[in-house]
This record gives sequence, C-alpha cells and structure tokens, in this order.
Amino acid sequence: MTGVSKYIFVFGGIKMEYEKMLGVEAPKSWTHVVREVPTVTQEQRKKALEMTHYNEFAFPAGLLYIDCLSDSGTTSMTDTQWSAMFLADESYGRNKGYYVLLDAFRDVWERGDDQKRLINYIKEGVDKDDVEKMMNEVYLVDYEGGFINGGKYQLSRPNTFIVPQGRCAEALLFDVLKPLFAKRWPGKVFTIPSNAHFDTTEGNIKQMGNVPRNLFHKEILFEVPESGKYEKESFQGRYGHR
Repeated sequence: MTGVSKYIFVFGGIKMEYEKMLGVEAPKSWTHVVREVPTVTQEQRKKALEMTHYNEFAFPAGLLYIDCLSDSGTTSMTDTQWSAMFLADESYGRNKGYYVLLDAFRDVWERGDDQKRLINYIKEGVDKDDVEKMMNEVYLVDYEGGFINGGKYQLSRPNTFIVPQGRCAEALLFDVLKPLFAKRWPGKVFTIPSNAHFDTTEGNIKQMGNVPRNLFHKEILFEVPESGKYEKESFQGRYGHR
C-alpha cells in the first residue's frame, strides 16, 4: 500500500478534496521505545577521535548518533518481542526457553513445512494450564539420530551447545581444533588465508600457533563515489592473490 496525502479546501462554502500519491510505502509498524541521545558537535567528535587515536573500538559510543559498528541489539523491538520478555523463564537450569530454542532448531533443519513451533505453547499459556502436555511434548521427550539430540540423549551424547555469542562459539571451536591439529601434524605451522580475518578469528588462529594471512583485494581501498554508486559494480570480497 502506498501512502496518500489528503488535502481539504473550502472556498465560498464549497468543499473540495484533493488526494496526492506520496510514492512511498505506508508505515507498517510503530516504534515503541525512543532513546534520547545527547547533542554532540563536530568539534567534540573530532577531539574524541584524536584522543582515541582513531580507533573505532575505543571511541565512546555515547558520542554517536549512528552506530555502524554494533551488529545486534541496537534496533527497536516489536510489541511481541517486548511482551516475550515478560514470559521469559530466567531459571539457571533447563528453563522453558532452552526446550523452545532447541526445538526451533529442529523446526528449521529437520521438519521442513511440518513445524511444531513450541513457542506457541508458551504464548498460549499451555505451560501453566496443561502440565501433562508440557511433560509429554516438551520437557521429557527423547530425540536421537536427528540434527539435535534431546532428553536423555542430550545428556549422554550432547551435540548442541548454547553459547551467548559467536566469539564464544569460535573460541570453543579453536580449543577443540588445537589438540587435534597438534596430534595429527605435530610441530607444523599452518598459514590460514582469508580476504579479511575478523579480529577474534585472527587472534584464535594465532593462539593455536598458526599464521593468519589477510589477502586484501585492492578494490577494498577504492573510495565510494559521491553518487554512492560505482561506474562498474565492484565486489570487494575477492582475494588479493598477487
């Protein structure tokens, strides 16, 4: 649906209406929370840049209007997301969210179109009204042989580990790889190439005793034209192999 601007004029007692298509999509949502930000001058930001040695990780986020470094948790949430916070189970052990999350993975990677969507049990209050159903279909169900084990098989042969962030998952992965590499190729140092290693990936490679090699393509240094478009579209993720 495209937005419409409607004007009403009255001339000599005659009412006239005029509509104009705005050419933009009509809004489909409202923002529920607004965070106020301070007014920061260009001179103040320039001073902060100089004093933090132009390091984006050291620059105070409180001086930013637009944060292009953070990749999660900075956008507004829907009313459904806000309400889900009040339904959350913060128990340290096997809370309801644990079962719902694991089963959501099964929905995505195992069930195709025949999804269970256990989150609806929580949203509809089944966890409070029907304990037997929760026991038989959520809490005490054994899964084995699929993408994600469950129940007693998740205890005897766990194959899914929930971690708070990708960096944590990466650290666990490299901790597993390090002894495997050392056993299979004792004393060997690997050079691991990339078009641009992420900072923690590069650190984990070094921690393993190997060498991360960044093969930047020269096009990554091309300035973006003022128009915002290149004359010839440039993919800057290629390896620079010369």
